[in-house]
Amino acid sequence: MNGHFVSGFVKDSLPVYLMSDPTFAGNPGDALINSFELCQQKLLVSDFDCKFSGSTAVVLLVDGNRIISANAGDSRAIMGNYDKGVWGFTALSNDHKPDTPEEAQRIMKHGGRIEPFKDYDGNHVGPARVWLMHQEIPGLAMARSLGDIVASTVGVSCTPGKQI
Repeated sequence: MNGHFVSGFVKDSLPVYLMSDPTFAGNPGDALINSFELCQQKLLVSDFDCKFSGSTAVVLLVDGNRIISANAGDSRAIMGNYDKGVWGFTALSNDHKPDTPEEAQRIMKHGGRIEPFKDYDGNHVGPARVWLMHQEIPGLAMARSLGDIVASTVGVSCTPGKQI
């Protein structure tokens, strides 16, 4: 319902938090983690309701020949390479799906449930989703996000995955 507010907040705030993090110059990887977590803290006290609304985010920092990638959710960064008339692509981030072993372990440890949506006949439909153990909410199809407060109570994390 308020996902557009959350994503707008993240778009406007995350770069500011990153650039103002005191560890940015010496350890940009830690600064990325800090900025995602600060953004989540600010969302918790924001003026809009983000109990069931959130945003994915992906950030790339390019430092010479080194690329540092941080993401939360299923937004993906890719790099294209055109060589001798052929395009090639390299993933620079990983999607955070609830049914991957690391993500599933964290969610289940926090009392969450992972399964696809069920139709009226009880058949599973679509991707794996995160649910509260005994309720049909929130139904989030990712294991990390910013906002999504209800999902965060069962292990959905704002902390980005980081690749260097």
